[in-house]
Amino acid sequence: MRKSVFERIDAGEFRSLFIEDLGWSKPDHPVVIQEIEGVKYHLTQIAGYKGVRVWSCPQVPDRRTQRLIDHEIKKVSNERLVIFHDTVHQEWRWPQSSDTLGQGQPRLVTHAHYVGKSNPALAQRLSMITLSLSEEPTVVELLNRMRRAFDADKVTNAFYKQLLRQHEAPAKAIRGIPQPGGRGWHRHRLMNR
Repeated sequence: MRKSVFERIDAGEFRSLFIEDLGWSKPDHPVVIQEIEGVKYHLTQIAGYKGVRVWSCPQVPDRRTQRLIDHEIKKVSNERLVIFHDTVHQEWRWPQSSDTLGQGQPRLVTHAHYVGKSNPALAQRLSMITLSLSEEPTVVELLNRMRRAFDADKVTNAFYKQLLRQHEAPAKAIRGIPQPGGRGWHRHRLMNR
């Protein structure tokens, strides 16, 4: 029986996830070994698409070390997604440019996943970068899809807009409390629970 996307993610089977489930190509770069402060980090390319590479590091170092590793990987892979992982925790890191054209100083956006926990936001992001057999997007098109998928600000804004809509419905349904402030208090209490 075929594993689900999250079974593969939880098991750290990133290569089969990207190649079999997301439709990306096989890796084309050898392992990169990066030593930082006496610790060696092995980065394995697990998949790619026209120069956009996905890397796996079977350790989750601190954020500073992740930035140093990403800086070195950039030398061989300008467009990349790096997955730092262990048996419990994963940090999916993608360099996001400061503007929508992909220009400016990039920052590393982090999307955390904990093994065994539901993560609909990660599933949504991965669905946005899935390549079907009938399509061959250009590198620019794929990068735009990745930008939309991994843009934390857009995802956060969409979440809060939905949350506000959900908060309004109970306030309208509450009856028997004459003062508007009382309905608001009960609505917040209900939603917080």
